Amino acid sequence: MNTQQDKDMVHWGVDLAALQQRCRERGVLLERHPFPDFSADGLRAGLPVAVTALDGLLESGHRVYLHCTAGMGRSPGVAIAYMYWFRGHSTLEEAYSALTAIRPCGPNKEAIRNATCDVLHASGPLGTLPGTPDASVRWPETQGLSLSQEERTAVQRRLRAARGRIVDPNGVEIRYSAWPLPAALSAIAALISKEWTLRAQTSGLFQEQENADHEDRRL
Repeated sequence: MNTQQDKDMVHWGVDLAALQQRCRERGVLLERHPFPDFSADGLRAGLPVAVTALDGLLESGHRVYLHCTAGMGRSPGVAIAYMYWFRGHSTLEEAYSALTAIRPCGPNKEAIRNATCDVLHASGPLGTLPGTPDASVRWPETQGLSLSQEERTAVQRRLRAARGRIVDPNGVEIRYSAWPLPAALSAIAALISKEWTLRAQTSGLFQEQENADHEDRRL
């Protein structure tokens, strides 16, 4: 999962088209969720969609390499939010410390806290993620620092309901995701096809045997 913007690729001389082609050749899924670098507001706004995607990939059995440019702000911010929302860390500080203890970095903790509140207080049916937050609006300092089990479940239900279709509060589509429902349907279709093939083969064998028995009786 790449959290760089196109301009980052240009700056560092990365040929995105060649990278995408190489990933296809090697069977690697390149999932992009660009964040502006050094932007707390950008991190806050992008976390719900990126964390939803990360959770879906992991739940679908992918091994995810999450990166930005230096691994100091954007990608660890996504990782910490995922750990906090989905991996049972009861407080933001606990999730933050768990990651920074093994990867020294400094993603904006306040952005993750505000994004947590944005999701918790999102309106609309499940699957509706927060729209672009007003940068001037900050949630009270005591909110978003910890999650009860009920709150964590609410966050997970809202985000996981957004896997197939993600819309903003106005109902405008943000993106479609290729997982996990289409993959599950494909697997079911393959099983059904295999079952019908086996039935057809079995039916053919029975028919051949019946014809042979009929021929024996005639003789």
